[in-house]
Amino acid sequence: MSLLLGRYLDDESMEVGPEDVLLKADRLTRHAVCVGMTGSGKTGLCVALLEELAVAGVPVIVIDPKGDMTNLALAFEGHPGKSFEPWVDPAEAERKGISVPEFAEETAAFWRKGLAASGVDEQRIQAFTQRSTVNILTPGSTAGTPVDTLGSLGAPPPAIRDDLEALGELVTGTVRALLGLVGEDGDRVSDPATITLSTILMEAWGKGQDLTLVSLLPMLIDPPFDKVGVFPLDAFWPRKQRMSLAMKLNGVVASPAFAAWSQGVPLDVDAFLSTEGKTPINIFYLAHLDEAQRMFFAATLLNSLVSWSRRQPGTSSLRALVYFDEVFGYLPPHPKNPPTKRPVLTLMKQARAVGVGVMLVTQNPVDVDYKAMSNAGTWFVGRLQTKQDRERVVDSLAASGGDGADRGTVTDWLENLAPRSFVLREVKESAPRLFRSRHAISFLRGPLTKREVEQLPKANFPIPEPSPGTLAAAPSAAPSAADEGLSTKPPPAPEGYEYRFLRPEVVFSNRLAKFFESRSQPAREDRRIAWEPALYAVLHLRFDEGRDWAVERQEQRLFFPVEGRGLGEFEEPPLEEGDMRWDAPDGLYAPLPVHADEVKELKALERRVIEGVLDGETEKMYRNKQLGLVSGIGETVETFKERCVAAADDKADEAIAKLQDKVKVKLGRFEDQLTRKERDLDKHNADSADRARAEYVNVAEMVMGYFFGGRRKSVSGAMNKRSQTRRAQERAERAQDQITDLEREIYELETETEDAVSDIRRKWDDLVDEIETVDVRLEKADIRLQDFGYVWVPVTRPL
Repeated sequence: MSLLLGRYLDDESMEVGPEDVLLKADRLTRHAVCVGMTGSGKTGLCVALLEELAVAGVPVIVIDPKGDMTNLALAFEGHPGKSFEPWVDPAEAERKGISVPEFAEETAAFWRKGLAASGVDEQRIQAFTQRSTVNILTPGSTAGTPVDTLGSLGAPPPAIRDDLEALGELVTGTVRALLGLVGEDGDRVSDPATITLSTILMEAWGKGQDLTLVSLLPMLIDPPFDKVGVFPLDAFWPRKQRMSLAMKLNGVVASPAFAAWSQGVPLDVDAFLSTEGKTPINIFYLAHLDEAQRMFFAATLLNSLVSWSRRQPGTSSLRALVYFDEVFGYLPPHPKNPPTKRPVLTLMKQARAVGVGVMLVTQNPVDVDYKAMSNAGTWFVGRLQTKQDRERVVDSLAASGGDGADRGTVTDWLENLAPRSFVLREVKESAPRLFRSRHAISFLRGPLTKREVEQLPKANFPIPEPSPGTLAAAPSAAPSAADEGLSTKPPPAPEGYEYRFLRPEVVFSNRLAKFFESRSQPAREDRRIAWEPALYAVLHLRFDEGRDWAVERQEQRLFFPVEGRGLGEFEEPPLEEGDMRWDAPDGLYAPLPVHADEVKELKALERRVIEGVLDGETEKMYRNKQLGLVSGIGETVETFKERCVAAADDKADEAIAKLQDKVKVKLGRFEDQLTRKERDLDKHNADSADRARAEYVNVAEMVMGYFFGGRRKSVSGAMNKRSQTRRAQERAERAQDQITDLEREIYELETETEDAVSDIRRKWDDLVDEIETVDVRLEKADIRLQDFGYVWVPVTRPL
């Protein structure tokens, strides 16, 4: 099927001609790139292309870092003004001097006219609105449909496990994404953290064992193997360093902000791309996440797509499109290598064979990997701001192959493009052409905020943990006698305060039901919801103890019910973004407490909240003064003691090293003396032997002269020889004694050193247990009330 993208322009006049731009969908298996500066019409063209793919029955996965592509959910059959009303800008209507309904109708008329001028008839509009479904998925949030990203690190299917190259690639991508989530660089091949985590995953997944981030942490601290390569594990990567990384990952698991990462639909590509019923456009909305979180999720999703693509049979038809909106930072040029880069390149190299296309969109072509862009067979090039951007694009077009217009012509086009005008370059066509994009069926509202995403329908994916469905809207019947004192609208909010409303489906979910069970009422036959007020506070607390230790935390408190003149008891339910809405649902509302319906009363209650925190809130800190250590945020005494053990070992090693340096000097002097004495001993022994031989000869000559005549030797000469021999022997004996003394001193020094080392070890080991617990209290300046006001709680159970 061909995709209607607009109409071709005359190459000379750049005026719109009558010929439609019909792109064959299967061409996208060779991948596509769309580049253009802000205001070039890039988003409108891409929205139109995805609308066409949905009409053609091709499912799409959209990675949407900025929130632009959520506009696909704003497609209204017939384009009536009423449908535009919630989405137009009231400030713009005010500037025009017209009401919001009037401005909505004006916008709708403009949209109908633009579609007609583009050749998009009602039949095509209905084909999109009736045959497709737009799913807004919000990892890390319940604003849209949450995605269970952290809950499971499930083993890949046998086809991947049996392919060591594919398994290794998946493991590498997963490890790099996890490390990036806590700010660690997993790009280095020799990094111990990368190698150890990869080995854990390879062993577990190779056996078909599913993991979770929770189950992975103990395995990281004490891996199920003793060696890494030929080195003992603790020599390759010491335990305290493994503990340090585990603590960082544990901070992710324990953080309330990450609770939503383990909720929602599984990261199941088969489910996302299922075309049973309507063709899905799955938009993974990432605008609410920080940079590290976006990178983590995008890498995780892309690795899942690579794994999925390896299991698909070959085809030349377009089975699915992976659309990456604003790829800047996720696919940078060499040498940068974020965890998203490798899976994108893998998809572009290998997924074509199984009918999966990749489309990259950016306004910064200079900052995107040249090789990746050169792999694209279809190019859409809009207005570009800088000469450098234009030159990079022309180079990439040339590298993508094919003949066509010369570089000078393409450069001239790029310098003179009007908004919504593009250069279309297809490898299978002889030359690039100019065209004007068609009007999008979807209302191009601009990036949706998370609060606006909450207003969109949830995706219809099965979620493993059952949760109650959304309550149907209640009819606007008058209250019965039993409802006396209730109103069909909430009372006016005190000046300067805004109401929020907890969603019924979350109040009665497994996560929150226990906090509201005592106030719940049976379902009403008229399906109405009864609402009662609660006071909601968000506090930022800083506990500090001197300059060495500080812990900051955020607390949510819900005072419900609000009774008497005090705040009463409070709960701390794990409320998440998306649990509340800002517009008042239909239902029956209780009145506000008479003591807390005015601003001055609420201000007094704010002070009461802070006073209550001052009285009751403490943070436990563990301290070891001798070792100069204090506990970290959320650190248990057991973990802190392990740090103390490691620190004591380091201190002991340092002291022992100093002692050994001193002993080494002293031992060196002894050994020098010993060497000299041993030389003296050898000399004296030799002299003694010579003297003894001379004395023997002298005595022999004296005896011979006495018996046989001749010259006689004197007795005094013999005695002198004897005396010299004796003195030589005495010198040798003294040298031997000195050697013995030196050897004894060396032995004693070595023994004393061993005892001193034991004493040092014992001293620092004893200090490990000198841990004191300190209850750190707050001061008033340490408390900041970030949010305070009424939250309306539904108390009527759904039918």
